Amino acid sequence: MATTRETSGASARTEPANNARPVSPVQRPAGRGWLDRLPPLALASLYALLSIALAALPHLLNPGDYVGADNDDVMRLIEVRDLLAGQSWFDMVQPRLGLDGGTLMHWSRFIDLPIALLIRGFSLFLAPLQAEAAALAVWPLCLILPVFWGLALGGRNLGTRDTVSIACLLGLFFIVGTARFDPGAIDHHNVQIALVSLLTAMLLDPRRRAASHAIAGLCVALAMAVGAETAPLMAAACGCVALAWVWRGMARAAASFGLTLAAALGAAFFLTIPPSHYGMVTCDNLSIGFVSLGAAGGAMLAGAALTLSGRSRVVRAGALGAAAFVVLILARAIAPQCLADPLANLDPLLRRLWLDYVSEAQSLPALWYNAPELVPGAYAVGVIGVVACLVALVQRRRVEAHLTLLALLLIQLTVAAIQVRGGIFACFIALFPLSDALTHLRQTAQGKPHAPAFRASALRTVAFLGLFAASVPFVWSLIAISLTRNPGAITTSMRGADKAIRKSCIAPAALAPLQTEPVGRVSASVDLGTAILRYTDQRVLSAPYHRNQAGMLAQLRISMARPEDALALIRQAEVTLVLLCPGEGSDELLAREAPDGLSAALLAGRVPDYLTPVETVTESPIRLYRVRPIS
Repeated sequence: MATTRETSGASARTEPANNARPVSPVQRPAGRGWLDRLPPLALASLYALLSIALAALPHLLNPGDYVGADNDDVMRLIEVRDLLAGQSWFDMVQPRLGLDGGTLMHWSRFIDLPIALLIRGFSLFLAPLQAEAAALAVWPLCLILPVFWGLALGGRNLGTRDTVSIACLLGLFFIVGTARFDPGAIDHHNVQIALVSLLTAMLLDPRRRAASHAIAGLCVALAMAVGAETAPLMAAACGCVALAWVWRGMARAAASFGLTLAAALGAAFFLTIPPSHYGMVTCDNLSIGFVSLGAAGGAMLAGAALTLSGRSRVVRAGALGAAAFVVLILARAIAPQCLADPLANLDPLLRRLWLDYVSEAQSLPALWYNAPELVPGAYAVGVIGVVACLVALVQRRRVEAHLTLLALLLIQLTVAAIQVRGGIFACFIALFPLSDALTHLRQTAQGKPHAPAFRASALRTVAFLGLFAASVPFVWSLIAISLTRNPGAITTSMRGADKAIRKSCIAPAALAPLQTEPVGRVSASVDLGTAILRYTDQRVLSAPYHRNQAGMLAQLRISMARPEDALALIRQAEVTLVLLCPGEGSDELLAREAPDGLSAALLAGRVPDYLTPVETVTESPIRLYRVRPIS
């Protein structure tokens, strides 16, 4: 399908949208079954339903805890409970975490709200815990649908009907192979993947429609509102739109993107940030820093698109350069700290004894050294996606679309090299060029009738299946498991603890003795904090969140101080209970770091006289000690 580019008189001309050949976004060859005659969104919905069934089935057959295994899933539930209990919409302080005053969390109410509404809805006919379990099961499964819509629309925009089907099939393996969409996974990463899916599809629109770019601007704004870890990727998406405007001069598309981005960012800011924090610049969530830069950039892009789209590319490039310079000046004036590592101010002790042991926060070199079996699953598909983009560019297939995908992949792989958790977004974006590559491979093989039939069929099948398997992150994880000397290493914490022991430490029965104690503050290892908040009314010093540096440092110093010195730190932090769980890993790490410290003494059975052991049920693996009050 050919479209007329909006550009200056000197460069205006009609050009095929795919830069190589006219092609209908979705070809519907005759003679195919009813499944192939479905519209892309209907086909995507069928794949989504199948993925939902496959994701939910293991939990139905073997029901366990209805909350995801990640600490963030538990903390999100605690946040939602507080909201339902009457905490202000604008109050993001977790009052039971850290020292006096609590901890200001960096998450968004945009995720809390739908979960809270689902709980309220289910509570109309279910008991409280059952309503909670139902809501936590439904929410992540619902997010599968927009993921497939984005894949289907992206496949349609990239190529043929086969591309749509292959993209959806790859999406099914992606969903089933990751725990991000399992029942109970209520952290915000699944929402971000859904937004990235829709955003990428809209950026690939060959007709550069205003509606597509308005949706893309909205996705960028929502992604920033949900979590700032996608900021580099969202900046790359904005850059792709701006550069496409310089090249093509599409006034309505660029203006729609810029205006929607500016308006949606502003709305998200005023809807979630309390007036007292309007002037606070933070780099780990939506704040005046990100909003001012995004709104200014979006408004300048829209203004340039509405006034300069008819001028030459040189003029448009100059306008874009001026806008980028203004945004950079604003960034250095308003949020210079956000141009560097957002965790640069993390205390060295926390970095050494906490962050360096968080697998998803590892850099690529650190991960290769500490847990090489995790590297292929995190990076391989993204790298293969880059290769698929480069091959398509050499072959002059959908040049602009593959340049966009290449830019997004390179940015996200760079982020993943710094922190491995960015790898999942690179692997997902790679599904778009890989679906196109698989389609092209299939069509190329079918277009060689001179080859012997059996040989052509065999080569086509092997090449297609090989590339398809290489496009599934979980396949790379399985390869890593089979090659590692310790097949269980991939599921082992970087602290070296047994996951079964860790799980037993955070079970309700294990923590039940805490609930019988007067409400106070517990000193326990960082990985036990969220479970204590969930199952008890106690406050905790430590949980794995960088904004609680003071609480985490207090807990580390108490555990590593000599027993005779630890009492002063315990009194200062107003700790009333000390908890250990031998074999969980954290206390053993601190015992190795400080052999003369309190944790080492308690693990060895040497209890100082200011601690009184609390008798626990025999099923509980924890050791609980009550701090004797000041006499």
